[in-house]
Amino acid sequence: MTYIVYSILRLLELLLFVRAILSWFPNFSQGPIFSFVYFTTEPVLAPIRKLLMRIQTLRSMPLDFSIIVAYLIIEILLEVLSVY
Repeated sequence: MTYIVYSILRLLELLLFVRAILSWFPNFSQGPIFSFVYFTTEPVLAPIRKLLMRIQTLRSMPLDFSIIVAYLIIEILLEVLSVY
């Protein structure tokens, strides 16, 4: 069971990385790869983005840090899983 959760988290981590890279290329934003990556990662990023928007100092920043925060949370979860 731990291996399955570990594998899912690693896959999600990879998808977040791909989403970050694809965001640099606006030509790919209409393609099927971006659509798949967007719809699989958005349920994870939306709550984090909403939480970050509540912090007053981040509202004025045009950068989206939700991918970084999600990546860090996944890394923490992977470390916890590796202990067990």
